[in-house]
Amino acid sequence: MGEVKVKHVREAYVKSLAVYSVSLGLLYLLVGILEFGKWAATVASGIGELSWYIWALNGSPLGAIWLPSDAIGGFAMAVIGSVYLGGFPIWRLKYDSLGFPIVGFMLSALYGVLYLLILISRSLGNIIPYIEFTSEYLSLNFLIRLLTGNQFEELYAAVSGLLIENIAWQWTWTASMLRPEIWLFIVALPLGALAWRTFKSIQAAPQIVKYGRPSRSQQ
Repeated sequence: MGEVKVKHVREAYVKSLAVYSVSLGLLYLLVGILEFGKWAATVASGIGELSWYIWALNGSPLGAIWLPSDAIGGFAMAVIGSVYLGGFPIWRLKYDSLGFPIVGFMLSALYGVLYLLILISRSLGNIIPYIEFTSEYLSLNFLIRLLTGNQFEELYAAVSGLLIENIAWQWTWTASMLRPEIWLFIVALPLGALAWRTFKSIQAAPQIVKYGRPSRSQQ
């Protein structure tokens, strides 16, 4: 039964796992280079000799692709991409390289969950003005004062301020949602599950796998 399991892993998953890992690594590496490059273009915006480089990142069609200008984030993305690229030997049935996509997924999860928590905290922080507005300006006491006195200017100022905060919140929320770390983490979820399943299947029948290939007596 163990032999069938390991052969099934090798036949159905291993090469697709290698392609998945390398493709995701290239994507992480590309995004990391662009993030770091946009940061470098911002820093070098006052240097005339680098005007062509600034145009290439901000004035060309690449500028239409929304990516943050982030040196640390870009460097981290490039590192994660390099880890995923380390899974290429899996294509040659080198099961020892399964650690690369597994570790890469852990790093993806770390950064993805981090930015998800940032998104949630910003969302909760911007809901507070709505709660305050509802409790203050939709209360029975304020409605009575509105009908009996001149409270329209106060209400107009409150609504205007709320609309301005809503526009700022929508921009902040959109910027947080577009962080590539979040979406690439979602893309990496199947890879993490696939790599871990392959690793556990090989561990379940270690006597059949030696240097990534079954022994001659088991073939």
